[in-house]
Amino acid sequence: MKKGIVYFCCLLMLIISCKKEIQSSENRNKTKTKIYTLPNDEFREKILPKLEHKKDQTQLTILLDSLDKINLSYCDFMKREFEIDDSCYTVARKKYPDPTMQIQFSKLHDETFDIAHEKFLKQINLNKKQTDFISVFYFFNKDVKSFCGMLN
Repeated sequence: MKKGIVYFCCLLMLIISCKKEIQSSENRNKTKTKIYTLPNDEFREKILPKLEHKKDQTQLTILLDSLDKINLSYCDFMKREFEIDDSCYTVARKKYPDPTMQIQFSKLHDETFDIAHEKFLKQINLNKKQTDFISVFYFFNKDVKSFCGMLN
């Protein structure tokens, strides 16, 4: 009878220790992933603190809030800017494919870009000065370019 109780206790201890080991193993395998609720939360966390000037941080935060309201991330905004430029390039290239037509090509590209870009600005409710400010960080800040990747 005593042997039965001893075996039972040993078996119970083995089961409990195995269960703790399995739970511990599961906890180690869980990766810590941060969930961002707004499109630009990760950008705010990783890029804004790296900006040298407080005024730039403040202005960019305001613009990121505007982008969040329309569910548009900073990188998606920049991607859309490049898409607009590429489509205008394609239109101009079709009409003026010859390199000797560079002046006409540039004029048509610029005109179509201005029209398409103005339409985009109305959609996102920002003005040219604001979008230029946003774009400057992509072109002149290596951290931003690295964060978004090479879009063009």
